Amino acid sequence: MALGRNKRRLEFSKEVVEDALPTLFNIPVVGHLYQDLDGNLHMGGHDKALVKDDKGRYKFKKLTVPFGVVPQQDNVTFEDVKEKDGTTKTYLTADVILWTARYPELLDTAYDDEILFNESMEIDYFDFEKTKD
Repeated sequence: MALGRNKRRLEFSKEVVEDALPTLFNIPVVGHLYQDLDGNLHMGGHDKALVKDDKGRYKFKKLTVPFGVVPQQDNVTFEDVKEKDGTTKTYLTADVILWTARYPELLDTAYDDEILFNESMEIDYFDFEKTKD
């Protein structure tokens, strides 16, 4: 995750992220691996589908599945990353375990520069402060 303001206009200070670090460990790594109409693999983020249930009601169904886990570790660091637009952002990074024996297509997706490997995270908050912008 990036410190400061992210694409969803949420802002995270380093202090807040460090305070929340204990909640990072042993959570699942989830995603939605799918093929587009041309047969190309993609890793989606928080993908959902609108489905009709047996009573005729429409509901959103999560398409994500657990592909791994964030283990308890001491290898959590902050790294500066140069973005495509030339700016540099500081990211919190951690090692994860991906279950590639169960999902071998993950390797094809993660290591192919031509395949979109979308990453995201779930955030639950207990308190927030709204700003004018």
